[in-house]
Amino acid sequence: MKTNMYTMLLLAFFAGSSLTALANGANTWTGDGDGWRWEDPDNWEYDQVPSQYDFVVISGDAYVQVTQPDAACAAIEIYGNATLFVRSEGSLNIYGYFYDTAPETSGYYDLPHGINADDYATIVNWGTINIGSDFYYPSPETSSNGYYEPSIADGINLEDDTRMLNRGELYIEYVAGDGIEMDVDALFVNREFVSLYYIGDEGIDMDEDAIVRNRGQIDISYVNYQGIDQDDSDTEFINSGELNISFTDDEEGIELDDGLFKNTETGVVNIAYVANDLLYIRSGSDFENYGVVNLDVVPFDPVTFPQIPASAPESPDTDEDTPDVVSVEEFTTYGAILITGGDLHNYSEINISPLQFFGIGSPETPEEAPYYYTFASLLNRGGDLYNEDCASINIEGPFPIINEAYLYNEGTIDLSIGNIIPISPDPEEGPGPNFGEHINEGYFYNDGDILSDYPFFIGPNPIDEEWTKSSIGDEGENDNFALGCDITITTSSRQGHKATTDNVAFLNQTICGDRILTTRIDGISNGAAGIMIRDGEGGGIGGPPAAPAQSSPKMFMIASRNVDVIYHGTRYNEGDQLSYTPFFTPHDRWLRVERIGNYIRAYHSSDGNSWSLFHQVYLELGECAQIGLFATSQNGAPAMASFSNVAFSEPEQNFSVPDVPTAEAPAIQQRATVWPTPVQSQFTVEFEQATQVAGTAILRNELGQAIGQRKLEPGTWQLQWDANTLPGGLYLLEVQTEDGHREVLKVLKQ
Repeated sequence: MKTNMYTMLLLAFFAGSSLTALANGANTWTGDGDGWRWEDPDNWEYDQVPSQYDFVVISGDAYVQVTQPDAACAAIEIYGNATLFVRSEGSLNIYGYFYDTAPETSGYYDLPHGINADDYATIVNWGTINIGSDFYYPSPETSSNGYYEPSIADGINLEDDTRMLNRGELYIEYVAGDGIEMDVDALFVNREFVSLYYIGDEGIDMDEDAIVRNRGQIDISYVNYQGIDQDDSDTEFINSGELNISFTDDEEGIELDDGLFKNTETGVVNIAYVANDLLYIRSGSDFENYGVVNLDVVPFDPVTFPQIPASAPESPDTDEDTPDVVSVEEFTTYGAILITGGDLHNYSEINISPLQFFGIGSPETPEEAPYYYTFASLLNRGGDLYNEDCASINIEGPFPIINEAYLYNEGTIDLSIGNIIPISPDPEEGPGPNFGEHINEGYFYNDGDILSDYPFFIGPNPIDEEWTKSSIGDEGENDNFALGCDITITTSSRQGHKATTDNVAFLNQTICGDRILTTRIDGISNGAAGIMIRDGEGGGIGGPPAAPAQSSPKMFMIASRNVDVIYHGTRYNEGDQLSYTPFFTPHDRWLRVERIGNYIRAYHSSDGNSWSLFHQVYLELGECAQIGLFATSQNGAPAMASFSNVAFSEPEQNFSVPDVPTAEAPAIQQRATVWPTPVQSQFTVEFEQATQVAGTAILRNELGQAIGQRKLEPGTWQLQWDANTLPGGLYLLEVQTEDGHREVLKVLKQ
């Protein structure tokens, strides 16, 4: 049977090619015709356009264009700076072929790659390329049943700085090896559509600094092993389009042995119907998600996936009740996400959910069904998983989290059951899947939200929270704090003007040394909100007991009410009144407070990039102080404030900090300036150095009458003065400090 098939295929070769072409084994591009069209027979060595039976060789500086539909060949070898360009109106069909290396003995067949590109070759497709077996060679053992094998090894093999750009449609189907194999600085860029279907090995195999850029759609389905496999530390897969992986019969959806996989803001990754882990991250690799990743777990069907292990019931009534299975411990190596090394950084959204109710797709014979198993959603056995601020991991299952390494949550982990029914479709056949408990034998750090429809516990390590939720004062019984991407504080506490005790809801951290806190205030209703820094490490209800709930320590705050004014207030001594001073500015939502030693500086910004300093004070705080976000009600009715882009950072200290005056070190005399001049609505008094002692600033008219006065606190660097109500004319600003300094500045109002 084998000899007859081989003879028939040889006859097909003779029918489609000349005797000379077969003798040399290839139809080679010469360019002796018009020098560029595939369809010109004079461009080929044997003066005939390749047929589906011809092995094509393109090399040198050749630039070959396919300009018509249905160009054909058996396989292509392209190398040495050559370029193959399939134009938008053209299409190229690559059928594959075989040859028997030992027909009289073993029936061993050697297969070509559909396209084998090497040595700086370039492939550009604007039309359609089809790579797949048109005919098959029979497997010697099973050919009598009509079973045939593919006649192509790898669909496309890219090596040694080769490049391929796909802006059309690329179909690779029924190949024995990889769909796309990439080595040694190869680059594959897709901007339209790629389909890899029925692949004998891996969908895309990346080694030795290979790079893939996807801005279109890539579908990988029915592969024997990994959908995507990255093996080298310098490999990069950047997905900005849509990547769909399904039906891997033996291995993972994506396996990162090394290298970087980045799903950008516009990227979508869908993985489903995978026999093993959907996403497998190993040592040295990095998976970064800025887009959407959907991992759809499928009910285990031993007909489709017979290699999936299961665990037996703990106490079967009879031996017949026990399936032929492996242990639970071995099975728990399977998860939607398995990390044995490397890092996973989620900056956006990962969704883990079943495609169907459990039990659908059960086998014909009940004894084959694995009714007893455990499956993990996040299985971290040796790496670092970061769910970053504003990111979410949504787990519909309830599949357990198993952490044996490091798991950091600053966003949201949603563990909702949803509509999943965790029972067997036939109770007489078994109790159904075993979801298991959350297990933490590593380090779990939570600074975000964990949402769950059922009791959530993960041990033995406690869940940490970096923020302290403090209800300061006697009106905080209704305070509520919601962490995660957007921090929300709700309170009915009312902080009065010139109050000697505080009534605020305060979300804070104890910070030692110099630090900056930045936030954007997204919304305020019925109150004020902003940033506050207080002396000590206490803070009221929910904080350490160092400070009582109604204490009034030294403090500084800036607050906004979503109008064109920012208020700043300072309490220099414990128990003093806290007075608010307005600073008029366009409605800037970004606020920042910086501490450098005992100097506190306040900034505002419209975009979070360009910052304007509007106030500075000298406030003697301890080495450690509480700094955070606060909200207060306007009239005692519930107020709500929403914050985003909350971040701590180190100060850059780009200004000199003067020493505090002592008896041995006399004060430095101040020199002040006024700007802008002439004045329209507001002017600023700016000192060369921050004031070291208290003082006053008095505004006088031309007759010398005082029409306004402001107190200068120690540490004042700038002072804003509202001039909207002043008539046009010349004014004099007299600045005096307690160390004897006095100067008079001219202010001209238009």
